[in-house]
Amino acid sequence: MPEPVATPAPAVVPEPAPVVPATPEKAEPAEKLYTKAERDAAIAVAVKDRLGDTDLKALRDRAKRADELEAERLSDVEKAEKAAADEKARADKAEADLAAERLSALRMRIGTEKGLHVELAARLVGDDEATIMLDADKLLAVLPKTGASPGGANPANATATDINTRYAEAVRRNDAPALIAIEMERTGRV
Repeated sequence: MPEPVATPAPAVVPEPAPVVPATPEKAEPAEKLYTKAERDAAIAVAVKDRLGDTDLKALRDRAKRADELEAERLSDVEKAEKAAADEKARADKAEADLAAERLSALRMRIGTEKGLHVELAARLVGDDEATIMLDADKLLAVLPKTGASPGGANPANATATDINTRYAEAVRRNDAPALIAIEMERTGRV
């Protein structure tokens, strides 16, 4: 018997889809863009329709009060920031005053230790103990030596040196009554 021969099936070709011309009637309309004022007006109308005039007025009043509270809160924050800045400035000034007082006390202590009169000790310059001591030594080098006058010993100068030494000791001990007594002796109000 003869062998069957396979024959290919005829190919099916799809028909092209009909071309439909685009017409303006078929295009979808573009979405309208609203301004903020139009959108707010539309929202107000919708809210008014839903809530009524009295509820809308109450809602507006509540929104206004919320805005006022927010403004007050911000002003409270600003007040607190200003108070903090003022306090910092006051603290900085107090620190500067304290540093100046400490430096003045250091000048007096070094001046009296070196045997300088209080008015001369106040004129010492420097920002630390070493520079103030150096300035005191320079000042002592240009001042006339006490007790070594060409005409012999000068008891008045020796007494002044003794008073300065006692004054320095009283300052070191922080002995206020002794300081007052020495100052009275120095000025002649004994």
